[in-house]
Amino acid sequence: MQLDAEFIIGAITALASAVVYLWRSQVAAAAKTEAKLEKCEEGHRCANERMMELTSSVSELRGRQAGVLEMADNVLRTVAEATKNTTSKRSPESATDTGGDAS
Repeated sequence: MQLDAEFIIGAITALASAVVYLWRSQVAAAAKTEAKLEKCEEGHRCANERMMELTSSVSELRGRQAGVLEMADNVLRTVAEATKNTTSKRSPESATDTGGDAS
């Protein structure tokens, strides 16, 4: 009967050792995962900040582009009106006149 008790004690000791080893492995893996998660979250924070900066820059550039396009339309409209007014004010004689004297 003594042999059976020693066998059982050895088996219990082996199982307890295995449980302790697996527990420590799990705790170490969790710590590594936590460290990686912190690093990943920091990267996401940096990426989000950069994205907000870029979004602001794009919005500003779109506003500038809209202003430039509006200004260009106004200039084209003004030039078209000025050209139209200049050509409508000319008389038919002045259109054929060479500007020089015949004498």
